[in-house]
Amino acid sequence: RMPRHNLKGVRAIVTQDVAEYRAVIAKEIRSTDVVLEVGCAGGLTTARIGKACQLAIGIDPNVEPVCKDMQRKLARDNVRFETMDGFDIASVTRLEQEVGGKFDVIFLDISGNRALATMTPLLDTYEKVFGERCRLFCVKNYKLYRLLWNYEFPAGVTRLVVTGRQGETGVFYKKTRTTQGIELHVLGRKWS
Repeated sequence: RMPRHNLKGVRAIVTQDVAEYRAVIAKEIRSTDVVLEVGCAGGLTTARIGKACQLAIGIDPNVEPVCKDMQRKLARDNVRFETMDGFDIASVTRLEQEVGGKFDVIFLDISGNRALATMTPLLDTYEKVFGERCRLFCVKNYKLYRLLWNYEFPAGVTRLVVTGRQGETGVFYKKTRTTQGIELHVLGRKWS
């Protein structure tokens, strides 16, 4: 049986591209964090995350030989890579237990233009399984970003922080644009 949703809300930042995705590192990652990146490919972002945290782990199911070579070169004491499918929740949960029982932050980049029909169930599952122990999800997915950007909020929803690369600011139900992607507590139905 799948755990219930964390109704307090898990903070999530949705970004539209690699630059926004990587900008989250400087703003959000703490030196004591254990961070998982799902969909690490060659490992460049995982290595950047590793410079800011205690431990960064990148997982990817199908890594090309050239990317495997890049991962070997980027690996350090606090940066490691695993060949693992992020959709295999049992394996990801075992990995979490192996590294101390929690991921503080989970970055999700399973192709930045992956269909919402694939991305949203994965995000939903991660929230159910890891949400009680994880303080932040960072998602790189243009289609989800675009959906949220154009979303009309229902009555009672007061705020959504939306950010764009140019640092422009705009208001739409207190929707603010800065430089870090779209920030929300969408999974717990609390918008921030």
